[in-house]
Amino acid sequence: MNGKRTLFTRRSAGMLGFKGEGMPADRKKPWFAVKRFGYGVGLPIAWEGWLTLLAYGSAMILAGILLPKFAFVVLAILLSAAAVYIAYTRSDGEWRYRNGE
Repeated sequence: MNGKRTLFTRRSAGMLGFKGEGMPADRKKPWFAVKRFGYGVGLPIAWEGWLTLLAYGSAMILAGILLPKFAFVVLAILLSAAAVYIAYTRSDGEWRYRNGE
């Protein structure tokens, strides 16, 4: 792995449909840009990313209003995991810590 830390090993990435450095096999236009400083992605760079962010925020607000506390916490965890997965698979690069490189 050339000394780089990645989220998945090459074997597990291949089983999940990823190629090489955490890039999805069916790579299309990215929805999110990786951060220049830190880890992960920043704001969306495509309308699909903004729609994803809007849907996530709307679902969280509605769930907070309509559901009891325990159900909201469970749904919030599931929605957040789905949002992170979407951002990871639709970002324009490898997720790693960056220091302004």
